[in-house]
Amino acid sequence: MRAFPRSIPALDKTLLPKLRESFARVFENEKEHITDRQSQTHYIMCAYVLAAHQLLLAQGVNPEKSMEALTQSFGQFGARWVKWSMRIAIWFRVYTRKYLESNTLKTIRARYGNTFSVQEEKEKDSYTLVVHKCGYHGFFLRNGHPELTPIFCQWDNIWSEEINTRKSGINFKRPTTIAENKLHCRFEFHFEKPQSSE
Repeated sequence: MRAFPRSIPALDKTLLPKLRESFARVFENEKEHITDRQSQTHYIMCAYVLAAHQLLLAQGVNPEKSMEALTQSFGQFGARWVKWSMRIAIWFRVYTRKYLESNTLKTIRARYGNTFSVQEEKEKDSYTLVVHKCGYHGFFLRNGHPELTPIFCQWDNIWSEEINTRKSGINFKRPTTIAENKLHCRFEFHFEKPQSSE
């Protein structure tokens, strides 16, 4: 994430030392909320985004332009790797109902830790992950900028686009998000043809 600020086109690069100072202050204030290794990693990302946003606003950049610049820059990190990983999984038919039901919840909990609360729903023609608590949104709420949460939501478009455009046999939908003031984020995987979970 240290390279993240340099990728923001609207940011005056002479202010990078100031951004690092702002990041350090924000992160220090969040230490009491760090409960595991995963939350530390995710709060580092959040703190960089918040510090950059505050600095852009101080430069006179309007909030909408700041959001646009941060979303674009944040979305670049790891995007190519994620896209190709998804493509390979789809090409080799690894990304199936059986894979989703056997691995997804375990993977989510391992990667995101206990600042996220996620449950699964298994139906005849679909598999759904329901996020009841989002660590990103909690961070930005505490810091007075809940409008920044969608920057992280946009990351989902990178991998979900591959599912919906690569003839995976799965149609992905995310009809609600906590960032939109809904109760839950719903990650719905609808199977175009009956798939056995056995």
